Amino acid sequence: MASPLTRYLRAFNRHKWVGLTSFLVVVGITVFNAATSKSEPQYLVSGTLSYAGPLVGFSETTAQAQELNLNALRSDDVVQNALSRVAQTEKFQELPPPGQVKAKFNVEQDDATGLITVTYTDTDPTRAVEITKAFMDAFIEKSRAINSGNVNAIIEFISNRLPAIEQELRAAEQQLETYDKREGPVLLQAQTNSVITGINTAEDQQRQLRLALRTAQTRIASLQRRLGLTPEEAYAASALSADPVIADLRNRLYTIESQLITAEKDLRPEHPTMISLRKQKQVTEELLQKRAAEVIGGDRVAAPLPVGRIRQSSSLDPARQQLATDLVAAQTERDVIQQQIVTSSQSEQELRRAFVTIPNKQLERDRLQQLVTLKRAVYDRMQAKLLDARLAESEVTSNMTPVTWPQEPEAQPPPNQAATIALGVVAGLLLGTGAVLLLDSMDGTLHSLEDLRELLRRRDVPILGVLPVVEAGSGDGFISQVPVLLDPNSPFGEPYERLRSNLRFVGGRTLKTVTITSALKGEGKTLTAFNLAIASARAGKRTLLIEADLRSRSMAPLLQVTPDVTAAADPIRYYSRPTDCIRLVPEIENLYILPSPGPQPRSAAILESSELKRLLEEARGRFDFVVLDTPPLRSCNDAKLVVAQTDGMILVTRPGYTEDEPLSETVNDLLDAEVQLLGAVINGADAPNLLMDQAEDDLGEPEYASSRSSV
Repeated sequence: MASPLTRYLRAFNRHKWVGLTSFLVVVGITVFNAATSKSEPQYLVSGTLSYAGPLVGFSETTAQAQELNLNALRSDDVVQNALSRVAQTEKFQELPPPGQVKAKFNVEQDDATGLITVTYTDTDPTRAVEITKAFMDAFIEKSRAINSGNVNAIIEFISNRLPAIEQELRAAEQQLETYDKREGPVLLQAQTNSVITGINTAEDQQRQLRLALRTAQTRIASLQRRLGLTPEEAYAASALSADPVIADLRNRLYTIESQLITAEKDLRPEHPTMISLRKQKQVTEELLQKRAAEVIGGDRVAAPLPVGRIRQSSSLDPARQQLATDLVAAQTERDVIQQQIVTSSQSEQELRRAFVTIPNKQLERDRLQQLVTLKRAVYDRMQAKLLDARLAESEVTSNMTPVTWPQEPEAQPPPNQAATIALGVVAGLLLGTGAVLLLDSMDGTLHSLEDLRELLRRRDVPILGVLPVVEAGSGDGFISQVPVLLDPNSPFGEPYERLRSNLRFVGGRTLKTVTITSALKGEGKTLTAFNLAIASARAGKRTLLIEADLRSRSMAPLLQVTPDVTAAADPIRYYSRPTDCIRLVPEIENLYILPSPGPQPRSAAILESSELKRLLEEARGRFDFVVLDTPPLRSCNDAKLVVAQTDGMILVTRPGYTEDEPLSETVNDLLDAEVQLLGAVINGADAPNLLMDQAEDDLGEPEYASSRSSV
């Protein structure tokens, strides 16, 4: 772990311009103030004002309007007022500007005594006294203006709010009046108990009507047994028996029938007399039916009565006719009683519904009455406040009075310019240091090798190797930015050989296929994958480098291998022919490469295809060591899709590019997904050889690497 001084020096190296700028600005301001400050003696004068507090007045608003705010005494208008007072005396030809005057005076209040002390510093003692007196007079006037403004603000507020309060009161009163007009009779009946009396009266009336109904029904049943007719039949028989026309037609019908019976004994049916009698009988019967319909009424029967029934019903004797009349009267009385019962029951139900709703109506009226009372109380209080505030206008006064007026003081020595500059230098150093530390704390990037190693150890991730910065080879374009160790005598080959040998001791087993990825772009995963494959091939291992980053173009030209230009059109078919897609690297013995078909829109589906799985299984059998270069984990999950087909994953990091939070989240995601994390590689570590050796020593013997093979 680097010392705090070392960490600060590194942070200062990254943010030196911010720190230097902050230091120079503070020192420059201090030097300018010290240089421009005059060496003339300064005179400090002071005066004292007493704060009387809320005065006892006739109105209540007076006390409320006399609150003092010391910030208001330092306002620009107070300073301008004080300078105007001094200018009116015509004692001084020139006065300081308002900004300079405001910076030289101060106002403080003693909480224990309530005294307000006014101080002012100037090079002219007479002018200092006059300005201080002017400030005290301006404070007294400001206090009076504040009190007057508060009272006027209260009056204006009440005057603007009062019409709305009055309108709300009138609306509440109108609502109560409307409710009383609509529901007042019911509530009045509830107060006089007339509703309960009406319910009891209706119940008594219904009991009497039911008793009368039973009596009428008993009478009807008795008359029906004695007469043998229903009320409807009795009405018809009574009506038919009382009609003289029906009686005459019935006698004529009896006469015709007697003549017809007599003629049947001597005459044939075809005899004109027989035919005439039958026609007379038919006409008489029709007249009888028509007259019966007129007497009884068309709605009394469903169909015309037969003649036999009419003759039978119209033959009542006076006694039976009287019984029929009584039966009809009893039936009518029963119908009247039933209707009275229904009417009384409806009236009772209405009274009961009204009785049930009376409490709610009473509560509603109480609510409306309370609302009116509250609105009226608010209105009355606002009226009283308005009257009190207008009365307070005549009582407005200042609650500040002078206690001691300022006197001409003795001169004070000028400030020490050297001490001021020294203080500015110290302040500049502190500000510059704070700015550098603040920017460094806001930067989540791990800039040093020590910080990156410490984070990996905290996350319990083994460090498989520390790789140096490899300079890019000659060439143009993006390809030249990824240097590979084509020269077998390169001084950078030893760290990659150490990384390859360290992988032999991870997990206590032989690793044949590894997935190499990183958390973010720019951390050197492709550089590490290519150079690790080169180191393995030079160690005599038959090595295959698979470009599994299907979101970027192929880097095969780094190894003097030209990718198949037709692979991008059909990548599945491309991976289904291992003998065609796996290419031999011409300049490095034992090294083969499977170039990427280029950026693919459906890279995840290709990596999960059965063709690629069969290719990886075949590569495991044909080669001694297989390296897969996959995209960064923070960009996509392609590395997680293929790691299951390999022996584990190597996470590449790089000082100055790796960030704390993304790396920690990536390790947590791998732990949650139960990915076999072999360890991490620190790439691009620009450190001396001693530090490299120390990093290798930290890996320990093979047993140590074996004990920390997975996370």
